[in-house]
Amino acid sequence: MFEMLHPYSELARYRWISIALLVVALGLPVAVDHFSGPHWLGVILSVLILILLDILTYWRLREAALSGSWIILAIISFNIGPAWHGYHLGSLINFVPVLMAWFAPIGFGAHPQTA
Repeated sequence: MFEMLHPYSELARYRWISIALLVVALGLPVAVDHFSGPHWLGVILSVLILILLDILTYWRLREAALSGSWIILAIISFNIGPAWHGYHLGSLINFVPVLMAWFAPIGFGAHPQTA
């Protein structure tokens, strides 16, 4: 089912799509709250978009020959450090796999044999 999204995990496309998904996912709860919608609606829609971002990030990390286990950092929340409106500084750890996927070229983690 998600195979039709696989072309979007190419490096050039992934960068722009991940930025757009992050902006939408972080802006949806604010937009729903601004239009006096139920809070749970914004949260559910944001979680669905973040799941889509996690899937694309996983495929991008696999193309870069990096371990797919890095995606665990995007899933587990670290509520440590100072907080600002409910967001903790430790939550920035969730974006480490996305940053790795932005900069790692194809086959980056592979260990080629010398000739």
